[in-house]
Amino acid sequence: MSDRLHSDNQHPQLTLPLTGVPDFDFEAFDPVGNEQLLHRLQQAALGESAWLFLCGAAGAGKSHLLQAVCLAAQQSGRHCLFLSGRELQALHADVLQELVEVDLLCIDDVDRLLGQPAWEEQLFHLYNRLREQGGNLLVATAAPPRQLTIGLEDLRSRFAAMELYAIRPLDDDDKRRVLQRAAQSRGFALADDVAGYILQRSSRDLVSLQKVLHRLDQQSLREQRLITLPFVKKVMGW
Repeated sequence: MSDRLHSDNQHPQLTLPLTGVPDFDFEAFDPVGNEQLLHRLQQAALGESAWLFLCGAAGAGKSHLLQAVCLAAQQSGRHCLFLSGRELQALHADVLQELVEVDLLCIDDVDRLLGQPAWEEQLFHLYNRLREQGGNLLVATAAPPRQLTIGLEDLRSRFAAMELYAIRPLDDDDKRRVLQRAAQSRGFALADDVAGYILQRSSRDLVSLQKVLHRLDQQSLREQRLITLPFVKKVMGW
């Protein structure tokens, strides 16, 4: 798994290897339309009880938000863990039995594990253990519980009992603003025509856009060049 885990005083904690994809924090997430959710996640990171179910289309920012929660929780001294259903599905479901004494557990792409009896059973038991231990759970999927394929009705009812938040996807103006703000945080300006061109040619999810921005930033530092439209075309091969 790329999200590396290590133990400190027998508590699992998160290490986020964000090479090439910096800025996975709350500041880098555009709050427009998701202000209530963002506030709720910030509360969860600081220790307020939270059992949240996030849903949204690919590129809506689910992974970004869950990693931002974990990062903020770690910085406040809490024991937290980020898991990716995309990566967990390559493992045995029993791995969830090893999760103990976690203040805050975030599971991204949990729908990747649904429809499989072994995973559903372990998720059900994990949910109950966290409740008994006073832990907190945040999960993210592409759709709300009622639209997911879940064979174990007890698990569906647990998910349905969580606070549900549908993430409002960013439109092109929002994404352009995110790119320009991220560029400013790196110390350079991104003109409107350059940001618009990147949106036209790149994959439109925020992770891909951040990767493009990181690549352009690194290359501009090497060549001591401004990030102009011709420079973007040359570096990205567009």
